[in-house]
Amino acid sequence: MVEMPRDRWRAAAEAMVPLALVAWRIASLPIKDLWRDVLLLLGLYWILEIGMAARGGSRIVRTLFMAFMMGIYLQGQLPFALKMLRP
Repeated sequence: MVEMPRDRWRAAAEAMVPLALVAWRIASLPIKDLWRDVLLLLGLYWILEIGMAARGGSRIVRTLFMAFMMGIYLQGQLPFALKMLRP
């Protein structure tokens, strides 16, 4: 099946949104904080999903991404939760 030019434009437009998000976050944050920026990570994940959609499953990427996001969440929230649970 030959891909129509309109489909190419749609795919390019879909990829431009996460690319713009990633570029904005990189330009607006210090380098030392980029590894834990949720919007940057979501933009990179979105780009990976677009790239892997044509090839099939990306279960490993999803699992690793969710584990990393859970680690970031726990790193930031666990001290507060433990402080609230102490008598």
